[in-house]
Amino acid sequence: MTLDQMPVITAVQERDIDLLLLEQLHASPAFVAWWCEQLELDGATFDGVWHSVHNADGETDVLLRVKVGSERVGVLIENKVAASEQHEQDLRYHRRGAQGIADGWFDRYVTCMCAPQTYLDGLAEHSQYVGRIAYERIADWFSQQNDAHSAWRKRVIDEAVKQGRRGYTKVVNDVVTAFHRDYFAYLCRTQPNLRMNPPGERGGQGHWIILWVEGWPARIRLNHKMKRGSIGGSVELGLFGFSQADIVQRVGQLPPDVVPITTGQYGSLAIRVPPLDYKTPLAPQIAALDEAFATMQRLGVYAKFFT
Repeated sequence: MTLDQMPVITAVQERDIDLLLLEQLHASPAFVAWWCEQLELDGATFDGVWHSVHNADGETDVLLRVKVGSERVGVLIENKVAASEQHEQDLRYHRRGAQGIADGWFDRYVTCMCAPQTYLDGLAEHSQYVGRIAYERIADWFSQQNDAHSAWRKRVIDEAVKQGRRGYTKVVNDVVTAFHRDYFAYLCRTQPNLRMNPPGERGGQGHWIILWVEGWPARIRLNHKMKRGSIGGSVELGLFGFSQADIVQRVGQLPPDVVPITTGQYGSLAIRVPPLDYKTPLAPQIAALDEAFATMQRLGVYAKFFT
């Protein structure tokens, strides 16, 4: 094979599209206006964009803020090439949006998924993303611009669409895989009442582990959010179908470190714990994991109020 016959891009990662969108939203008011029109945010003007914004409820791939009249509107964008959605990922976007309002980041928010059309067509009927923007529509916008940069960006998007049709090929991360297997083994040795699915091979991500106690209904789960950040990590007792008012009414007064949270149909009781770095070996972090397990046992007691 000659050099000219080789593909210019061998694989498009989601981060590649994240950064493409980040640059375009920063650099092109016309692209911002078009994007917001897809979400029925007419007359929107750029007010900032950030990559990989996270809190205790997970990560927003791209956070765009625009002004619509006197309002600041947050546009929380989940970007997918082909990877499967994470557990209740759409609901967690709403939770982060609600927290953004509480923190004064914006006055209201909308959530949005961008992905190849075949991916969007496969979303569940009850998916809670407010807007859906297909890669093909983004590529079409670039095709209407008369410059070399737009032609290149269209080429990248087109390759991502082809890759999405072929399906996602996971690049196994041996360190992350070993961390999750060691986590599972340590759980089995030390926490006989807690359950989690045996981990398989993992990619580069894996900061969220779902656990439960035998006999719990599917709407009740323990979520260990390990990702390191300014707020640390957290353990949550997830309570699907219960609002914050329901939680307080059923449980009564809570200790100051147990925080009731709710967004849409998803409520939880959350406690902050030290973060774990899932991209390094588990052994030096056992003390932090022990604290997380002790927190799970504390929160698990509250499950009886919801069964």
